[in-house]
Amino acid sequence: MDRRLKDQVALVTGGSQGIGREVALTLAREGATVAIIHLDEPPHPDRAAGVVAEIAAAGGRALALSADVADRRAVDAAVAEVITRYGKIDIAVTAAGVPSRTPLLDLTGETWDRVVAVNLTGTFNVIHAVAPHMAAAKSGKIVTVASQQWITGRGKPAYVASKAAVVGLTKSVAIELGPLGINVNCLAPGATETEMLSTAPGIDAEYIARLPLRRLGQPRDMANAVLFLVLDQGSYFTGQVLSPNGGLTMS
Repeated sequence: MDRRLKDQVALVTGGSQGIGREVALTLAREGATVAIIHLDEPPHPDRAAGVVAEIAAAGGRALALSADVADRRAVDAAVAEVITRYGKIDIAVTAAGVPSRTPLLDLTGETWDRVVAVNLTGTFNVIHAVAPHMAAAKSGKIVTVASQQWITGRGKPAYVASKAAVVGLTKSVAIELGPLGINVNCLAPGATETEMLSTAPGIDAEYIARLPLRRLGQPRDMANAVLFLVLDQGSYFTGQVLSPNGGLTMS
């Protein structure tokens, strides 16, 4: 296999499970050294250790660091640790996120604040921390993670609003960082078979039958889209939203 990301260092938040886990494994298979940021609460440390062990067993290099992405100081410290160990960060993927299935009339300010803090502010914190290092190198690839729900609105307010805001942040940052040699794009996954999806209402045979491809997405589908964006093949993409969703929405 061509190790197309050999000698590159990737940071993946939410890398202990779901789409983030598959992204971490995919980038490692392509030769990247991968640093995973995960929450310091069960089951994330054990799962992150498992990802690191799997990468190491395949001959790769990986590191797991605990941090709540909503905590700017914790993110700054994690990024500083990666820079200290490996000297650079070439790729950053902000896959950490939390769902919210609370309807508007039941939504508390506390729930709203937490969802926005992780999904939106956490994305900003990572971009803000890695961008100076990428700018100094005049090179870098950042992939944020939103959701197809930013287009459809078919989700609950806190989650949809936070993910729509991630898209806006991506576009704004792409304009600012492009002249510095940094590509910033967004992955907006459709319904993907992960642990998070297993408790989502409405994802049933009828839903799948409405998809032109007649199947749910797999984490590998999303990881492959990220891989395209961070490889040279995606070097003319910036400020774009790539939405692997089986044809549920089309643009």
